Amino acid sequence: MKPSGFIGALLVLLGATVLLGWEMRVPWVLQVLPGLPTMVMNTAAGFVLAGMALVLLQPGTALALHSVSAVGALLALLAALLLADHFLELQLGIDWASRQDWLKNMSRQPGQMPTGVAFSFLMAGIALALVPWMRERRWVQATVQLLTLGLGSLGTLVLAGFLVNALLLFPNYLFEDIALHTAGGLLFLAAGMALAWQQLGVQQERLFGSDHNRITFTAGTVLVLVALGTGVTILAMLQGRFETLTRMSVQAVLTNRAQTFEDLIALHEVNARIAATRPAVLRNLRVIAKGRDNGSNLANVQAVIEGLVGG
Repeated sequence: MKPSGFIGALLVLLGATVLLGWEMRVPWVLQVLPGLPTMVMNTAAGFVLAGMALVLLQPGTALALHSVSAVGALLALLAALLLADHFLELQLGIDWASRQDWLKNMSRQPGQMPTGVAFSFLMAGIALALVPWMRERRWVQATVQLLTLGLGSLGTLVLAGFLVNALLLFPNYLFEDIALHTAGGLLFLAAGMALAWQQLGVQQERLFGSDHNRITFTAGTVLVLVALGTGVTILAMLQGRFETLTRMSVQAVLTNRAQTFEDLIALHEVNARIAATRPAVLRNLRVIAKGRDNGSNLANVQAVIEGLVGG
């Protein structure tokens, strides 16, 4: 099996494992780690379809290419319906919400595929659906490769967000509800598709009319990657600094409150010792101990105690 087919098999395994995790109610399969976003059932189904397309592509025959196109069209249709259901509030009932509402700590409506993932599957589905015509039409090649690049870029951005804990830095982080293994799956899908295009004999150079355009594109890509890497590094440094400042601030507040509480206890202890040594209090206590109290002595002691506690 070629590398793209191997990646496709891994994606099928990923999707099937998550679907089984939902049926067996195994949270760590769905979230990887407690508190992280969850991969929903439709996302898992999308990975199964995308992986199947990469596996079917292996023979490279006309039948295989059209089979891949059919699976890609189905994936694009699923993504388009989910996007329409989300943005137009159509209530199509394709989120399988009733089978996923047992997991109470989901960050969104049960079963709802994140918008970023739906767009990614839409791009992947369209690219796979166009496969039979890649060798014949140059614009199809360009479209498919650009969609693959967009898919890989989105997966990279989401993984970078996990690395720098972007949700802590940006409260309205766009990809906050995408699961960690979903981001990894999208990146693997993009890599598998890129390898599949090479398997079909599609070369990157054919996208450009001249060496000058190719060099310009390559240089621009390198600059974008450098800028992305620099941005991720800066965000990581800011995130670390922010966590340090937050921890120091919380520690300072807790220390101040603890010291205030200790001072208050010490003050009450001093007051209690002073009250206990007052002649009037001692006299009342002796009367009470001898059983001669008519109620007034106990009332006097209680008044002193209440004054002490109230102070």
